[in-house]
Amino acid sequence: MIRSLTELRIKILLSSIFLFVFFLSLSYAEVSNRSSPSISSDLNKANKLLEQPTPKNLSRALSLFKKIIEKKPDQTEAHMGIVYVRMIEYLSSTQKDTKGIQEALKHVDTVLKLNPKFEDAYKKKSQILFYIGKETVGLDVLKEGIEQLPSSDGLHESMLTYLLKTNRIGEAVEFSRLSGYQGNNKAKLHIDLGFVWLRAGKTEQARESFSFSNNVLPSPEAWDGIGLSYMEEQNWQKAIDSFHSVINLDPKYYNAYYDLAFCYSKAGKTEESIRWLLPYTREFPDNLSALKSLALLYEKTGDTNKARVTWMKIRSKTHNLREEKLATEHIEALSKKDKK
Repeated sequence: MIRSLTELRIKILLSSIFLFVFFLSLSYAEVSNRSSPSISSDLNKANKLLEQPTPKNLSRALSLFKKIIEKKPDQTEAHMGIVYVRMIEYLSSTQKDTKGIQEALKHVDTVLKLNPKFEDAYKKKSQILFYIGKETVGLDVLKEGIEQLPSSDGLHESMLTYLLKTNRIGEAVEFSRLSGYQGNNKAKLHIDLGFVWLRAGKTEQARESFSFSNNVLPSPEAWDGIGLSYMEEQNWQKAIDSFHSVINLDPKYYNAYYDLAFCYSKAGKTEESIRWLLPYTREFPDNLSALKSLALLYEKTGDTNKARVTWMKIRSKTHNLREEKLATEHIEALSKKDKK
């Protein structure tokens, strides 16, 4: 059977555990309340340019952000814009010239002086320090951010990621217990941290975080994480038990149906695999990966009629010539088999 969609997502994330997603936390409502119309307009133009961060667009956006700061030196969004541009330039360059990234560091420090509770500034500063080899200082920045914002889920997640990337496993385990967390979303944060552990390939620690979440408030998301951790270990029976717990809590959590089908298939239980894949394909009839899995499972059981019908659905839905050819080959082979 084709590998689980959720498992594939984890594999993609595993390849980029510390490739942070960059974004500008620009609040246009807030900007318009305190900025002139021209500044708001320039911010909008710059942010629009960053939607397609080509070298030309980055240069134009940088000029706009600097123009804004000349008019209004305390414009935090413009300072963060420069930080964003310089970080993107640094990451995309093969030369790794530190001049631009040092400028980013200067602007992020300005933001934190203007607003010590600007969450994204702490994240960006820690990333910059990581890039230039000042890992311990970067860690201190995140600690300072958590002191300022003890209920910030994002900073807690960034801290765990940083600890793992810098191989501070013992500290990471202790931090994951969230003894100092003051927010209201402890159950959800444990799930988020569980996926950080899972992306790092630490399945036991991931399960511990997911279990912490269940102890606070049982949820399908936490059980799903536990199931995925067992999938990573190829412990199919425990994964199956976990995904059943997901569905018991939420019968419409359809990723668990797909993953159940995958696990049953790996455990050699083809009929059970079909049983759990069918609800998924009914809910997502255009998911061709799921339909291909179903068709192959039918072939494995010898049900040529259902296999052929499923391949015909695939052929009628696909826009991929190679996929269409594959479906046709299976349909013809099954028809010949029926005639024998």
